[in-house]
Amino acid sequence: MVQIDRNGLRATLLNEVCSAWEVLHQAHPRESFYSFGIYTTELVDYLMVTASTEEGLSAVTAKYWSNNGGDPALHRSSLRWSPCDSPLHVEGQGLLARSEAIRRQGPDPYEDSPESDEAVSMVFDLAVEILRDLDSEGLFGSDFGRSRLVLCVWKGDQSNEERVGYARALNPKAVATRFATELDDGNRAFVALSKTS
Repeated sequence: MVQIDRNGLRATLLNEVCSAWEVLHQAHPRESFYSFGIYTTELVDYLMVTASTEEGLSAVTAKYWSNNGGDPALHRSSLRWSPCDSPLHVEGQGLLARSEAIRRQGPDPYEDSPESDEAVSMVFDLAVEILRDLDSEGLFGSDFGRSRLVLCVWKGDQSNEERVGYARALNPKAVATRFATELDDGNRAFVALSKTS
């Protein structure tokens, strides 16, 4: 069984995450980013980045409202922290291709073994470590710009409790607190919309 070289994966993931941030910003230079992070599954079947902008949120809100009616403000709130609904989400596919390839060379994530568990845990640890390091280097901005951005590690199936845990590990306290509030607001908005459809 091939073990993942932690240092090799770390260096590759660091470079790809940094590049992904730049690629997305170059593709959307006039948009206001409010979310950026690494997106995967519980078993790290794949690796990609995801991001959201206020302008992208406006576009997807208009689409949902046009198709379903209801209160646009509730749609916006319910969609804000749904990464897969962000127009930029699909652009994040393939931006961590080399890191994903390294991960796939390691233990089978569906194999119930200590080696597999260790590999999965290592990827999540590295994801947090790398986002923290890049943030401390100023990649994601400072002052007002940084205060508007939530860094996170996202999974396809993830509890809000886990999302908030990652947000607290990766963001200033005020940002993480706002994120937790907006998650709750989004849940309430989703329930309200479901009652009217």
